[in-house]
Amino acid sequence: MKTLHISIITIVGIVVIATTLIGIFIDKLGENQQQPYTGIVINGVKDNYTLNEPISFSIAIEGYGTGCGDTKVTITKENDSQYKSPQWSSIVQCAAFAKSNYFKFDRLSENTSINQTGNYTLMASFNDSFTYRHTTAGKNFSVILPKNTTIFDTGMFPLSSNVINTNFTVNYNINQGKVSEIKLNKQSGALEISLQNTGNGTITIDLPRALIDAKIGNTDDQFFVLGDGQEILYKEIHKTIQDRILSIPFQNGTEKIEIIGASQIWKLYIFQ
Repeated sequence: MKTLHISIITIVGIVVIATTLIGIFIDKLGENQQQPYTGIVINGVKDNYTLNEPISFSIAIEGYGTGCGDTKVTITKENDSQYKSPQWSSIVQCAAFAKSNYFKFDRLSENTSINQTGNYTLMASFNDSFTYRHTTAGKNFSVILPKNTTIFDTGMFPLSSNVINTNFTVNYNINQGKVSEIKLNKQSGALEISLQNTGNGTITIDLPRALIDAKIGNTDDQFFVLGDGQEILYKEIHKTIQDRILSIPFQNGTEKIEIIGASQIWKLYIFQ
């Protein structure tokens, strides 16, 4: 019986020691898992934007600790140390003052835009006021020229203009510029497009044949296109029995494009 009792006591002792060691291990493991840390989450930033497209983003801070600190955001441009970015910051906030806890909260929500093409990085940082840890996170994105959208991409042109001296409206798209007006010159029969531009660009325009056309007999002929009096080599990218679509490049500084055709049908539609 003594042997049995000693065996039982020994087993119980082993179980108690093992349980104690396991408890200590779990406590230590818990301590290791609960070391203060901070993470930064950047939301809303796309991979690509076009020039001057709104860029909306928000910054969330999460982690374990007091969560006390300030958040800052800047944008840098690749290979351009002279680029001046807007800067955003938040006042010091705390998720918990005395006791470390898990925290997660939004810090910043902002909007901006960029008028230069290139590759950029939105960089967010968090400075912990108690541990003095400096945490950063970044999101890369690019700013590109707007796509020259035509009827073949969307089924419609995004822009339109009434043609002065007629009852026509023409549809078009343009990059690197803006159309001030489109009018039909009564004397020459030329379609005149007045521009304001910011660089070398292209205008794609849908020309109704009833407004202006170029023919030799019943056969389509080439239009004569001028940019500030100098001939422009254009492309005719599509045509139907109702219209012809031209893609016309222009140089930076061009103020007027003239499209000259052979047809005189337009005279029937001029307002007298």
